[in-house]
Amino acid sequence: MLPPHYKLIPYPKAIWVDSGNYWKSNFDENVLKNIRKSLNNTNKPVSDKTLNILNYRPDLLKRIGPHCLNNKSINDFIVTHPRPAVTLLKCFYEETSHEIEHSISNSGENIIELISWAKLNHRSLKNTESFYRTGLVIDSYWGYHLGTETNNLDLISEIKEWSADERYTRSSAAALFLELNKDEPTHPYRELILQNQFYTYLSLSRFAQSGYPVDPVELNLSPKWAAHFALSPDCKNQSACKTIAAQDSAWLIEIAHNNHSLLESDYRTRFIDEIRSMQCHPYLDEAIDGYLETLENPLPTIFPAKPNAPGMLQALTDGREAEERILKDLNLGKNKIIWRPTQEQIESPLFKKIVGVCQYTKQGIHKGTVLDSTDGGYTEIKSGSSMIYPTRQIRLQTFKATIDEKTLTIYTDRPISDELKRWSKTYGVKLMPLPKQLPLLSL
Repeated sequence: MLPPHYKLIPYPKAIWVDSGNYWKSNFDENVLKNIRKSLNNTNKPVSDKTLNILNYRPDLLKRIGPHCLNNKSINDFIVTHPRPAVTLLKCFYEETSHEIEHSISNSGENIIELISWAKLNHRSLKNTESFYRTGLVIDSYWGYHLGTETNNLDLISEIKEWSADERYTRSSAAALFLELNKDEPTHPYRELILQNQFYTYLSLSRFAQSGYPVDPVELNLSPKWAAHFALSPDCKNQSACKTIAAQDSAWLIEIAHNNHSLLESDYRTRFIDEIRSMQCHPYLDEAIDGYLETLENPLPTIFPAKPNAPGMLQALTDGREAEERILKDLNLGKNKIIWRPTQEQIESPLFKKIVGVCQYTKQGIHKGTVLDSTDGGYTEIKSGSSMIYPTRQIRLQTFKATIDEKTLTIYTDRPISDELKRWSKTYGVKLMPLPKQLPLLSL
């Protein structure tokens, strides 16, 4: 139903994925530190700035865990913001569903995300489709999308009937009705659809084709939807949309990134000056500064020593050779056997506590891990320059070490996050430096 040139961007992502964003680790640590300070006191408020960062970085909730709901201000925020809520649900469903699953029941987009996650990971949701039915019907684009994808003819039929009945009273019904009835004139529904920014965005192509293109000055656009409009080929006034998006510089960066404008050096220089001339971002001021510094002074590109080396393949070969030298120096043999948790282990409280949610390959097999060595205890080698955290791989290796009553030792030359330091103390993981006389291994 959605034209192929459109895409939905739930929150600004370009600022975080730009190469060389060495400032990101420090930014994340500071946000997490501010939140954790409040977790020991259920009634201690978390600042509005810190809470609102979760709208831009809901992934940080993966590192905080379900116990964040014990704090009243965090709990109140999450139950009123579907995007952070669904992020927490996908990582800690059993622990959080009873408390926050209801909070996404009116957001079709997040309902779809949770259902898709459950299907991909072979999980059963505690609530049936009927629990979400009203939300899927009223948020009709998403309900129709789910019905089509799952061949749920009953849901499709109900949404079609509802959109026909409600097309003069609800924006979502009018937008879907027009999409399903290509010969229907758009003008009678235009004013109603324009009351909802999301459904107006979905209808831009339809309005343009019918001779009634949407001008952003007709709407009270938020920076998010102004950015979406600016990226649409059916937008009548992209300049006006960029001006509105500039009220939140993170969305202005998103536009420039998706337009590939920042690849041109003169534009990039003007863009940096423009962002710096704006008022500080209310929530992401440190992140914006870090992003601009990286944009202005990118890390140097490291080329392979041998011009004719086959790129990534050669880098992986060098990495394996260096790893073998490190293991030899430690007098350890190389392990090549992948270990996967059993279904019984996955369902155990210990697995949920240490690892969290089980993940599956595209073939439906439990994702496993290959320890670098299993001689004596368990050994993992981590080298490079980025900060190291208790990633899912490390958590899975920690779980195996715990059930096998072995010691997991991580040899690393990377900066160690406070989170991993706490993790190592809790589960007895040893953190050791790499042998100094050996060449460093970049992973």
